[in-house]
Amino acid sequence: MSRVVTFLLLFALFSCSSQRIKIEKNGQIGYINTKGEIVIPVTFSKGYPFSENYAAVSNNGKLWGYINGRGTLKIEYKYDSTLGFSEGFAAVRLGKQWGFIDKKGRIVIQPLYRSVSSYRDNLARVEDGDITRFIDKKGNVVFSSSYSFIGEFSDGLAPFIETNNFGYVDTHGKVIIKPEYEYGGAFYQDRAALYLGTTGGYVKSDGEWLNSKKYSHLSMFSEGLSYVESESFTGYIGLDGNEVFTTTFDYCYPFYSGYARVVKNGKQGFINRSGEVQIPLIWDLAKNFNNNYTTVISNGNSFIIDKSNKKIWMNN
Repeated sequence: MSRVVTFLLLFALFSCSSQRIKIEKNGQIGYINTKGEIVIPVTFSKGYPFSENYAAVSNNGKLWGYINGRGTLKIEYKYDSTLGFSEGFAAVRLGKQWGFIDKKGRIVIQPLYRSVSSYRDNLARVEDGDITRFIDKKGNVVFSSSYSFIGEFSDGLAPFIETNNFGYVDTHGKVIIKPEYEYGGAFYQDRAALYLGTTGGYVKSDGEWLNSKKYSHLSMFSEGLSYVESESFTGYIGLDGNEVFTTTFDYCYPFYSGYARVVKNGKQGFINRSGEVQIPLIWDLAKNFNNNYTTVISNGNSFIIDKSNKKIWMNN
């Protein structure tokens, strides 16, 4: 693609759930509370952030299980790979095949697939041989895809590619927005970024355009705002398509927990919903806030900070 639409979804160096924040110390994984106190010992060889009050962890770097917010092992170490819980189910791999378990550790979808995605809108995308299918929570195939690419669902729609153009289908596989666009992002807050020709704009789930297709760069909507760039405006617009405030940074990201990450001259910091700098641009790298905490890096050192820029933990 000649233009890149940035959609930051799941990638992060941190996460919080039930006031549990993943940390690293001497190559081991543990979890702290919001005061920086260790509440789950730093004893795991690998571990993921909490999702739906469970975290996938490994005690030997090979087999995975799940702990709860107290650090109690709730699902035994027996899986070769795992994903976090989503809509009550977690994807797990046994050998080379993927399936799904519930929070009691019961296999609810047999491990039959070479790859899977987490459940979104009550559907999971699975690769069955060379065919992409979408299954419900009983394992029933809702529809199969004949497209060269089809993404995951969000807000009830999934992007697909046909003849090198992007369109969208609903959770029954019905085409809702015809494949007429050069690039299409995922729907968030009932809006998706679409490019047509040299510029782009936002479309609603019913196919109605939010505003004229005039931006050279668009990001995803988050917390009612989206960062856009054009010849006449650089900054954030609202859900109604109106301009909210301008920015002078080199780049800006979506809002999370009321803060958006911004970049200027290679340094990163955060602004609030009025565009005011709340955390100075002093960090070499930062990740989006999640539940009021984030990870930042300076001079090779990694810290977890809160929204006042207070360091509550240093990873080492």
